[in-house]
Amino acid sequence: MNMQQRAPRMIKEWLLLIVLLILLHAGLFLGWVGVMTAPRPTMTPIIWLMVGYLVLFVVILFIFTKRLNRAASPRDYRQARANGIAATAKILYIKRTRWRIRRNLSFSLQTRPARHEYEMRVRVKPPDAPEYEARLAEFITGAEAPSVGDTLSVKIHPSRPDVVVIAPK
Repeated sequence: MNMQQRAPRMIKEWLLLIVLLILLHAGLFLGWVGVMTAPRPTMTPIIWLMVGYLVLFVVILFIFTKRLNRAASPRDYRQARANGIAATAKILYIKRTRWRIRRNLSFSLQTRPARHEYEMRVRVKPPDAPEYEARLAEFITGAEAPSVGDTLSVKIHPSRPDVVVIAPK
């Protein structure tokens, strides 16, 4: 699945985040108005309002990141990476698309190089089945980009042979 196919799913998750944040802030505003219209406002309701706001904000962001990752990598592709049938694939055609992931820091504070999406047409050789052609798209650094004729280790989804992913190293 290439980025053109993933993008609409990811945009839907971003729109959901925007709507939830608008609702959260509207709730904060209404709660603030309710606290401030009391005859003698105290700090206790304000503190509870802010703690509740922060907890909901963190929960929304956590759920958003989980959902965004699922939208970026659909279930069949995650299953193929985790439980796929190991095979090899010879690259018949490869093309770099316009999509890229810029350099960023990982949690261990190491810089990861920029990765570009490559669309490939490959001839897959499963262990106990005839060869067939498949398409795949992966984000790869420029130094790791294969060329036509190279052989890759891939994983095939057990029940959907059209779902092929590059095997993790």
